[in-house]
Amino acid sequence: MTSRLQLFVQKTLMFHIFHHEGEVNECEESGASTIRYHLHWEKAFTDRIIHRLTRTKLVETDGCVIRLTQAGRSKSQKDYEELFG
Repeated sequence: MTSRLQLFVQKTLMFHIFHHEGEVNECEESGASTIRYHLHWEKAFTDRIIHRLTRTKLVETDGCVIRLTQAGRSKSQKDYEELFG
């Protein structure tokens, strides 16, 4: 996977998690075993992306939910502002 594509998919996953933070259905939308269905990704692909983001401390697993760390939330907000002003 090219580095540009890797950055794109990491941002996509992080935006998805950020969008659903605190919602009633957060466990379904950002669940470790269900998020791939919402992103229409294969399990192995999703697991690799989550592993990379966990390793860089941008996300963490909290029970059944994948959550942004404070660094991940800050990065998502910054990236969002860069894209959408």
